[in-house]
Amino acid sequence: MGIPCRPIRQILAPLPCLSIRLGRTKTTTNDDDDQVFLIGRPVLALKGWLEQAGIRNGPVFRRIDQWGNIDRRALTLFWLGFHLRSIALVIG
Repeated sequence: MGIPCRPIRQILAPLPCLSIRLGRTKTTTNDDDDQVFLIGRPVLALKGWLEQAGIRNGPVFRRIDQWGNIDRRALTLFWLGFHLRSIALVIG
């Protein structure tokens, strides 16, 4: 006499995925067309960021002027590094 067993089917929702075209990076040119792929929670976070900022295309990290206007141009590496260092100092 065995124990009745029913198969358990766990239905999992597919993970959200996103492909990001890098364009020109420090070691590539515009013609290289490199991409990165995000899967799961980072996709949700990035989509939320883009929606809140009203970004439909172009750079993710953009300049914001003193009046809160978002520029279409990307932050330069200098400013991105400057702000990340500032945040790191505050966090400790």
